Amino acid sequence: MISGQSEGICGALILSALCSAQNASMTSSSCPAAKLEPGQRMALAIETLSKDTNISRLAAANDVSRKYLYQQKDKARDALQEAFAPSSAGQEVLFSIPVTTAWLDQFVVTLTLTCHSSYRGAVQFVRDLLGVSISLGGVHNLLKRTATRALGLCARQSEIVENWAL
Repeated sequence: MISGQSEGICGALILSALCSAQNASMTSSSCPAAKLEPGQRMALAIETLSKDTNISRLAAANDVSRKYLYQQKDKARDALQEAFAPSSAGQEVLFSIPVTTAWLDQFVVTLTLTCHSSYRGAVQFVRDLLGVSISLGGVHNLLKRTATRALGLCARQSEIVENWAL
Protein backbone atom coordinates (compact mmCIF):
# COMPACT_ATOMS: atom_id res chain seq x y z
CA MET A 1 0.00 0.00 0.00
CA ILE A 2 2.75 2.43 0.92
CA SER A 3 4.88 1.48 -2.09
CA GLY A 4 1.87 2.02 -4.38
CA GLN A 5 1.38 5.51 -2.97
CA SER A 6 5.05 6.32 -3.37
CA GLU A 7 4.97 5.06 -6.95
CA GLY A 8 1.95 7.31 -7.59
CA ILE A 9 3.75 10.29 -6.10
CA CYS A 10 6.89 9.56 -8.11
CA GLY A 11 4.83 9.18 -11.27
CA ALA A 12 3.14 12.51 -10.60
CA LEU A 13 6.50 14.20 -10.05
CA ILE A 14 7.90 12.73 -13.27
CA LEU A 15 4.80 13.71 -15.21
CA SER A 16 5.01 17.21 -13.75
CA ALA A 17 8.68 17.49 -14.72
CA LEU A 18 7.92 16.28 -18.25
CA CYS A 19 5.06 18.74 -18.63
CA SER A 20 7.15 21.66 -17.39
CA ALA A 21 10.02 20.67 -19.70
CA GLN A 22 7.57 20.39 -22.59
CA ASN A 23 6.07 23.79 -21.73
CA ALA A 24 9.54 25.34 -21.49
CA SER A 25 10.43 24.06 -24.98
CA MET A 26 7.05 25.16 -26.37
CA THR A 27 7.25 28.45 -28.21
CA SER A 28 4.41 30.91 -28.31
CA SER A 29 3.69 29.97 -31.93
CA SER A 30 3.25 26.26 -31.10
CA CYS A 31 0.60 26.96 -28.44
CA PRO A 32 -2.93 26.89 -29.94
CA ALA A 33 -4.13 29.67 -27.65
CA ALA A 34 -1.32 31.96 -28.85
CA LYS A 35 -2.58 31.60 -32.41
CA LEU A 36 -6.01 33.00 -31.53
CA GLU A 37 -6.88 36.45 -32.78
CA PRO A 38 -8.01 39.06 -30.22
CA GLY A 39 -11.59 38.78 -31.50
CA GLN A 40 -11.53 35.01 -31.02
CA ARG A 41 -10.14 35.40 -27.50
CA MET A 42 -12.89 37.87 -26.68
CA ALA A 43 -15.54 35.56 -28.08
CA LEU A 44 -14.21 32.68 -25.96
CA ALA A 45 -14.11 34.89 -22.87
CA ILE A 46 -17.70 36.00 -23.43
CA GLU A 47 -18.80 32.43 -24.01
CA THR A 48 -17.16 31.29 -20.75
CA LEU A 49 -19.22 33.85 -18.85
CA SER A 50 -22.42 32.07 -19.87
CA LYS A 51 -23.79 29.80 -17.16
CA ASP A 52 -24.80 27.21 -19.78
CA THR A 53 -21.27 26.80 -21.15
CA ASN A 54 -19.35 23.61 -20.36
CA ILE A 55 -15.72 24.74 -20.05
CA SER A 56 -14.31 21.27 -20.83
CA ARG A 57 -16.28 21.00 -24.07
CA LEU A 58 -15.41 24.55 -25.07
CA ALA A 59 -11.72 23.88 -24.40
CA ALA A 60 -11.79 20.69 -26.48
CA ALA A 61 -13.68 22.35 -29.33
CA ASN A 62 -11.19 25.22 -29.55
CA ASP A 63 -8.04 23.18 -28.81
CA VAL A 64 -7.16 25.23 -25.72
CA SER A 65 -6.79 24.29 -22.08
CA ARG A 66 -9.44 24.76 -19.43
CA LYS A 67 -6.91 26.82 -17.46
CA TYR A 68 -6.62 29.21 -20.41
CA LEU A 69 -10.41 29.55 -20.60
CA TYR A 70 -10.68 30.25 -16.89
CA GLN A 71 -7.99 32.92 -17.25
CA GLN A 72 -9.94 34.50 -20.10
CA LYS A 73 -13.13 34.29 -18.04
CA ASP A 74 -11.41 36.13 -15.17
CA LYS A 75 -10.15 38.82 -17.54
CA ALA A 76 -13.63 39.28 -19.00
CA ARG A 77 -15.24 39.43 -15.57
CA ASP A 78 -12.65 42.00 -14.39
CA ALA A 79 -13.24 44.11 -17.50
CA LEU A 80 -17.02 44.04 -16.97
CA GLN A 81 -16.67 44.97 -13.31
CA GLU A 82 -14.38 47.86 -14.21
CA ALA A 83 -16.70 49.03 -16.98
CA PHE A 84 -19.76 49.08 -14.74
CA ALA A 85 -18.07 50.27 -11.55
CA PRO A 86 -19.24 53.65 -10.33
CA SER A 87 -16.95 56.44 -11.44
CA SER A 88 -14.46 57.33 -8.75
CA ALA A 89 -12.89 60.29 -10.53
CA GLY A 90 -12.51 63.05 -7.98
CA GLN A 91 -13.94 60.89 -5.21
CA GLU A 92 -10.70 59.95 -3.46
CA VAL A 93 -10.17 61.41 0.00
CA LEU A 94 -7.48 64.09 -0.12
CA PHE A 95 -7.18 64.51 3.65
CA SER A 96 -9.26 64.30 6.80
CA ILE A 97 -9.75 66.91 9.48
CA PRO A 98 -10.50 66.11 13.11
CA VAL A 99 -13.50 68.35 13.72
CA THR A 100 -13.59 69.55 17.31
CA THR A 101 -15.69 72.25 18.98
CA ALA A 102 -12.70 74.62 18.87
CA TRP A 103 -12.29 73.94 15.14
CA LEU A 104 -15.99 74.62 14.55
CA ASP A 105 -15.69 77.90 16.44
CA GLN A 106 -12.71 78.96 14.30
CA PHE A 107 -14.61 77.91 11.19
CA VAL A 108 -17.66 80.03 12.06
CA VAL A 109 -15.50 83.06 12.94
CA THR A 110 -13.64 82.67 9.63
CA LEU A 111 -16.93 82.43 7.72
CA THR A 112 -18.16 85.69 9.21
CA LEU A 113 -14.91 87.70 9.18
CA THR A 114 -13.12 86.48 6.04
CA CYS A 115 -16.08 85.46 3.90
CA HIS A 116 -18.36 88.23 5.17
CA SER A 117 -21.06 85.66 5.84
CA SER A 118 -24.18 86.59 7.74
CA TYR A 119 -25.09 84.75 10.95
CA ARG A 120 -27.79 82.84 9.08
CA GLY A 121 -25.34 82.05 6.25
CA ALA A 122 -22.85 80.60 8.75
CA VAL A 123 -25.60 78.50 10.37
CA GLN A 124 -26.75 77.17 6.99
CA PHE A 125 -23.23 76.50 5.72
CA VAL A 126 -22.21 74.52 8.82
CA ARG A 127 -25.48 72.57 8.69
CA ASP A 128 -25.25 71.78 4.95
CA LEU A 129 -21.53 71.05 4.77
CA LEU A 130 -20.85 69.39 8.10
CA GLY A 131 -24.30 68.28 9.23
CA VAL A 132 -23.93 70.13 12.53
CA SER A 133 -26.74 72.26 13.91
CA ILE A 134 -25.82 75.57 15.48
CA SER A 135 -28.21 78.35 16.44
CA LEU A 136 -28.21 82.02 15.55
CA GLY A 137 -27.75 82.82 19.22
CA GLY A 138 -24.79 80.43 19.36
CA VAL A 139 -23.13 82.25 16.46
CA HIS A 140 -23.86 85.63 18.10
CA ASN A 141 -22.45 84.54 21.47
CA LEU A 142 -19.36 83.03 19.82
CA LEU A 143 -18.63 86.22 17.89
CA LYS A 144 -19.23 88.35 20.98
CA ARG A 145 -16.75 86.20 23.01
CA THR A 146 -14.26 86.41 20.14
CA ALA A 147 -14.60 90.18 19.88
CA THR A 148 -14.14 90.59 23.66
CA ARG A 149 -11.02 88.41 23.55
CA ALA A 150 -9.68 90.33 20.55
CA LEU A 151 -10.22 93.66 22.34
CA GLY A 152 -8.32 92.32 25.36
CA LEU A 153 -5.43 91.20 23.17
CA CYS A 154 -5.36 94.57 21.40
CA ALA A 155 -5.36 96.44 24.72
CA ARG A 156 -2.43 94.33 26.00
CA GLN A 157 -0.58 94.89 22.72
CA SER A 158 -1.13 98.65 23.05
CA GLU A 159 0.26 98.58 26.61
CA ILE A 160 3.35 96.68 25.43
CA VAL A 161 3.92 99.17 22.61
CA GLU A 162 3.45 102.14 24.95
CA ASN A 163 5.87 100.67 27.52
CA TRP A 164 8.40 99.90 24.82
CA ALA A 165 8.25 103.45 23.49
CA LEU A 166 9.15 104.90 26.91
